[in-house]
Amino acid sequence: GNYESVAVDNSNVLNPVFFTTEDNSKGELRRFVADGNGWDSLHEGGVTTYLEFLDGNNFQWTSSLSAGEKSASKHYPNSEGIAYHNSTLYFVSKTIK
Repeated sequence: GNYESVAVDNSNVLNPVFFTTEDNSKGELRRFVADGNGWDSLHEGGVTTYLEFLDGNNFQWTSSLSAGEKSASKHYPNSEGIAYHNSTLYFVSKTIK
C-alpha cells in the first residue's frame, strides 16, 4: 500500500495492533494484529483487517479488502493522520468538493 500514517495500540505488549491510513479515494484503513511482539512483530506475521462502516453508526473489521475500499470511498476518502489514545482510535480524511 501507499501508507500515509500509522498508529499503534501497544496496551497488550504481547500482541501490538497497528493501524494505517492510505491517502487515496479508496484508501482503506487497515488494522494489523501482529503475531509477535516488540519491533520484530511486523516481520512475524499476523492478521490484517479493514474498517467497514455499516448502517446506523455501526462498523466492523472485515477481512475483505474490497469491502474496506468501498467503505473508504463512500465514508472516509483520502485518509490522512491517525492516532490511538486511551483505547480510542482517531483518524481524519479529506473530501473532494
